[in-house]
Amino acid sequence: MRIIEGYALSLVGNDYFVVEEGMDVSDNIYPISDVAARVWEHIVDRDFRVSSVAKFLTEECDYDILTAQVNAHEMVKEWQEAGFIEE
Repeated sequence: MRIIEGYALSLVGNDYFVVEEGMDVSDNIYPISDVAARVWEHIVDRDFRVSSVAKFLTEECDYDILTAQVNAHEMVKEWQEAGFIEE
């Protein structure tokens, strides 16, 4: 999988958002958590799998393996449904 070109991570105040570049921000804004923003920064411009996101969560965010696997699966599913990533 890969993040689709044209989407970017944006920090507004203390909050992170995924925005579609070149579009009116008020129409195309998707809030994400601080952890999700760290994952985004790690995988942007590279291919990834749910397992590599889970590995990042265990190694960089101190998640236990089960929690990391569940959260990685949910995060990737949400991003697929939002249209940010492609297989």
